Amino acid sequence: MIDTTKWERKEYELTCISPIHIGNGELYKSYEYYYDRYNHMVYFLDPVKWADFLAAKGLMDAYAQDVEQEKGRLYLKRWLDAKVGRGQALQAVKKMTLSSSSVCLSSEKRESVNDIARQQRDVYGYPIIPGSSLKGVIHSAIRWHLICRNPEKYRDLWPEINIAVEQRNRKDVRNLTAQLEKRTVNVLHLTDQSGKDALNSVMRGIRISDAHLTVKKRDTVLIQKLDASFKKKKGYGRAAVEPEGHTLSVFRECIPSRSKYRFTITLEREIVQKIGLSSLKELWQWVREYTQAGIHMQEKVFGQDFNAEFQEAETADLLLGGGTGFLSKTVLYALAPSQEEGQQTLAKYLDKAFHKGWRPAHYHQRDDQGLTPRTVKLARFGHERWMMGLASVEEVK
Repeated sequence: MIDTTKWERKEYELTCISPIHIGNGELYKSYEYYYDRYNHMVYFLDPVKWADFLAAKGLMDAYAQDVEQEKGRLYLKRWLDAKVGRGQALQAVKKMTLSSSSVCLSSEKRESVNDIARQQRDVYGYPIIPGSSLKGVIHSAIRWHLICRNPEKYRDLWPEINIAVEQRNRKDVRNLTAQLEKRTVNVLHLTDQSGKDALNSVMRGIRISDAHLTVKKRDTVLIQKLDASFKKKKGYGRAAVEPEGHTLSVFRECIPSRSKYRFTITLEREIVQKIGLSSLKELWQWVREYTQAGIHMQEKVFGQDFNAEFQEAETADLLLGGGTGFLSKTVLYALAPSQEEGQQTLAKYLDKAFHKGWRPAHYHQRDDQGLTPRTVKLARFGHERWMMGLASVEEVK
């Protein structure tokens, strides 16, 4: 039995308010999945069954040669339908499928969905939310809270950040970020050895399990990247939000909205008390405040055009996974003397860090108004539209 004087351990249920993408680092190309646009489905094949099928049909060499000849742009559906017939191809594909994704695209005429960023799964093939992903959000929330609680303690880093940004010195920016890490969470002072900062981190006192589905389903949804920007743009007047957003040819396999997960967190009281954290209830309060601070900053710019999306986001305790965009920048905003100064510095940094030739790639200093970056990340499926990566968390009693 756990010693409650030293540890606090609780189980939680996470509900996906909107689709969530936790990438596993794999990108599937158009010759690695079967896209049935008539039924709005993508099928991911079992590689062993797929190899056996090709061998049994005498198509192994033809497949390899055609993939090479098309330089990786071969469409598996078109190729397989031509080889064995559409009806037979689809029947065979369903027998070889490991998992499938429902698809909703901006254009129904596409033959493929480009490269697909795959979702993280457990050893049984079910979509999973790793504990490391949850811990990453909590880590950022703790830093944000500590800075907001005592901003003057860290404010001396701000002029140095501005100098590093002006000089386009990424190494200095990284070093200053490391200093901020050391002064906020690396406060255990257990070692002075270089490269051993993790030993000094209070994050050692927070242990989080992987989150697993409460109802086991392998199938996912495929979400096309959808951004809405506030900028000067021809046809929208002086400055306006794109009313429907704009899609990009980036596709992510996602956990569907309304999916439910269970996980546990254990706090080691002696360690986390070093930063004034007393309980799991207080930890989730910090995480929610951090999440909502980022959402409210975006709402000031985008709320009028995406009112329903921001109303739903009020129920979120955290933003999680890929495609959520802005939230990681809020720690920098917390460090800045004002939101305006934070925006100006961040805009300058992004212009200097990302450029095409001598020109900025996105002209943040010129076009951003009220917020940098000037984009809200959305997810759309059918008639539903949300902010990407929203989740709520509730203690399991």
